Amino acid sequence: MAEAGNEALWRTNPVLCIDRLVAKWKRSDGAWFMCGSRLISLIAALSEQGIVLPPGSMDRWAPGRQLPASSTLPEPRVIGLAVDDSPTGHVFPLRPVRADDYWNVDGRLPFGHADILDVLTELVQVSGVAEKWSVPERVAFRFENATGLGARGESMTIAAVLAVLDCMTGFGLPLLRAATAVAQLAPGGALKAVGDIDAKLEAATRECGQLSLIICATGSEISRDSAAEVWEVQSLADLAARLHTAGLLAPLLDAVGPLDKRESARVLERLKAFDREQCHRAAADLGDRVWHCGFAEPVDPAVLTEFARLYAGACRYHGRFSDAVRVARDAYDRIAALGAIGCDDDEADAAAEYGASLFSAHRFDEIPRLLEPWASAAIEQPRRFRPLTRVKVWNTLARTLAVLGQNGWDELFGRSLTLCHQLKESGNVERTTHYRVHARLRRGDTVGAREALNDVAALIERGAGNPWAAFLHADLARLEGRLWSDPILDERLTAGGKPYPAWIYLQAVARQPRRIECDAIDRLRQAIALLRHECDGVEGNVCNLFAAMLELVVAARLADARDWATAVAKIEGFLETAAEHRRYYASATGALPDAPDVTAAENLLNAVPYF
Repeated sequence: MAEAGNEALWRTNPVLCIDRLVAKWKRSDGAWFMCGSRLISLIAALSEQGIVLPPGSMDRWAPGRQLPASSTLPEPRVIGLAVDDSPTGHVFPLRPVRADDYWNVDGRLPFGHADILDVLTELVQVSGVAEKWSVPERVAFRFENATGLGARGESMTIAAVLAVLDCMTGFGLPLLRAATAVAQLAPGGALKAVGDIDAKLEAATRECGQLSLIICATGSEISRDSAAEVWEVQSLADLAARLHTAGLLAPLLDAVGPLDKRESARVLERLKAFDREQCHRAAADLGDRVWHCGFAEPVDPAVLTEFARLYAGACRYHGRFSDAVRVARDAYDRIAALGAIGCDDDEADAAAEYGASLFSAHRFDEIPRLLEPWASAAIEQPRRFRPLTRVKVWNTLARTLAVLGQNGWDELFGRSLTLCHQLKESGNVERTTHYRVHARLRRGDTVGAREALNDVAALIERGAGNPWAAFLHADLARLEGRLWSDPILDERLTAGGKPYPAWIYLQAVARQPRRIECDAIDRLRQAIALLRHECDGVEGNVCNLFAAMLELVVAARLADARDWATAVAKIEGFLETAAEHRRYYASATGALPDAPDVTAAENLLNAVPYF
């Protein structure tokens, strides 16, 4: 028996193992003579172990012989199917259990929890059901691999999703007694047939007899005798409709209401993954659904602040600046209302994130009254606040004061830098120094900017390919009337690289007064292309506004009246849907003449707080 398969294979694919054993017996006349009695003993032993063979399987090995027959059907529930190099098909019973904390999927299975969550979320979205604010991401499951075998590819994901729904409905639907899917995702929500369907379904019927359900792509040639039901679906929307009719979507649609602490932690991990992968649309969608469900009281301040930061960032990417401010404000207010179970550090941290959303919305006037009390408290009683909280508050306020032209910003940057140096946090030292240098450049303090640059080794390096450092050096050269560019970054851009921050470097290089006009125009157009690429078709993304502003400069330099008018129209069109930005840029855009004007275009660029 050990030669036919290990214990895991005997328990999950017993018919396959018996096939192998009988084939071995046939090679010996004596063994074959004893085959019938051996089969009787073997089947009895398997039955004692709870291993059920499908009716009719006995005829595979001893046709016409009187062998014990089971009246019980195998009930593996949902199964995944895979083939080896033979190709021989194998059955993978998929019976997940609820996880107390996070997902845990056996690494030998050909899907991960993110694949399952993607499909679960999409099923809700395309179901056509009115209520779409459910949050499948709040649940977690553990998938073990009962076979011990490895599989690869994407053909088992739909089956894994079906298994999760089976678990959520209590493993009670007869429809899923022995169910499988031989369809996989294709672009645009379509479903297509998996490979090796015949070998896979042969394995399924071999181990389970007639299946209860097969889900396949439209046009697949599936024998109707293979299953009690066959669902032909051409898209996830079709599948969602079938699942909803069968009552399998109900647990997902019921996943509403405030999230508890464990659910909140799972959702936050998912948002962090979207942030790392720059999946802005998915992050905004998840944030919207979580926002409608809310968080159970008492809220965890750290979770709420981080959620607000990530969700607000996704909103800003889509030009939803008012939503970003609303989310950050709500988090700040809720943390402030915690009273004795909260603390000043959590409240100050939330205030800094709220200030960051106001900054992105260009609502600079509102930030000082929000952050100045916290900045003063962090100076007078530093031990009330973590070092990182102090740095965030001081830096956000300092950047704002610099934009507003008010005093005190340089001192706050200095306090942040002193603290970051004490903590030996090079990343925060570089970031804060960048803010300080940029602020000094905006104030025309080239001497102070150079001194600050020389304090940080990573920023001293010229031509090292760092887009942020390159921007500072290029802008310093622009203000000093010099020519400067980063050859490493230029080479990378020429080769087709798309490092997003490089656009701000390119515009600074292009605007250097001694730059040859054709080179300046080329660099501005490169910057415009990078900005458009970053937008990824999202009309509300603020990069569209900055791209239009640079197009205005190109039109002014070329004295192209038509392109000038087009750029002005783009700017006005964007600002028409972004009230906060419209108010901030009103004076600069109101001064734009009808004819191309380099000075007017430059004045508009100088108003941008990031330039």
